[in-house]
Amino acid sequence: MNREEIISFLEKNVRKVIMFLYSWITTDGEILGHILGLLHFLFAIIIFTNLILSHTLYPRLWLQGLVLLCMGVIWVQHIILKVCIYTVAEENFTKGRAPFFGIVNDISNMFGIPFNHLLENILVAETTAVISFSLVFIGKVYQIICETYLT
Repeated sequence: MNREEIISFLEKNVRKVIMFLYSWITTDGEILGHILGLLHFLFAIIIFTNLILSHTLYPRLWLQGLVLLCMGVIWVQHIILKVCIYTVAEENFTKGRAPFFGIVNDISNMFGIPFNHLLENILVAETTAVISFSLVFIGKVYQIICETYLT
């Protein structure tokens, strides 16, 4: 499978899931695209919040591993596929610009950062976070192994 086939397969399945979950509200693609845009923004906030919580208030290895797994999947999608599947699904629902980009554009205007620079900064921050928290996770697993088997 090449890159375009993978993106098409994942995007089609995301749209099917959203249509299945929200078909009781509406079948209009424009509205479903906006629902997906809000869910996309909500997922980003939830992952960031869980990242903070899993390293401060509830520092459990299983939660840190789960958050790291989610961040890794998102990072691979953004870097390897060079696209966000949710954004492609939003664009296909609305037949135009993704609603998530409208939210990000409002944030970039609020802080006075050009839109493209904000997206580049997000990718750099995402890469840094995945690398950093992977090293922290590996260190904690190594510490548990050493405490369990070497003492």
